[in-house]
Amino acid sequence: MIRQRYLLALQCSLVEADCCGAEEETTPSPQQWVLEEKLTEDFQNITNRELESGGGPSFAVFKYLCYSATASSKKAFMRIYF
Repeated sequence: MIRQRYLLALQCSLVEADCCGAEEETTPSPQQWVLEEKLTEDFQNITNRELESGGGPSFAVFKYLCYSATASSKKAFMRIYF
């Protein structure tokens, strides 16, 4: 299955995201994270009829366990929407 191969290719990828690290920080700063393990995946496909009836577009969402590229002990979850 094509999507499975693509999703596996994301593991161990380096991702840059704007994050706020501390509560007093108000401006996000770019941080690099490594996707360590895919935890969940969800695909929501809709038909043209559902779309015409006001339904939203199809999408996929994946949840990964990740760690900071600069401090591997700093772990987080990341959701990626397609």
